[in-house]
Amino acid sequence: VVRVSVTGGVVSGEVEDGASALTRLELSLDGGEWRPLRVADGVLDGRRERFSLRLAATVRAAGEHSVAVRAADEAGNVG
Repeated sequence: VVRVSVTGGVVSGEVEDGASALTRLELSLDGGEWRPLRVADGVLDGRRERFSLRLAATVRAAGEHSVAVRAADEAGNVG
């Protein structure tokens, strides 16, 4: 995971793998279950991908939160 930021209720960032294509990208909010994230170009198949997700209004209005992002590559390595 290269970068993650939250601005105006939008979580965005970039993930990269130096050796193989990324195959999974997920987000967990406040330690909850991992949910798939969509990448900017619509296809999770590159070694470098960007993502963004607008959080629901109820989440944005509820105060502080923790956001975790994880990615996996073709070899099953997770970061």
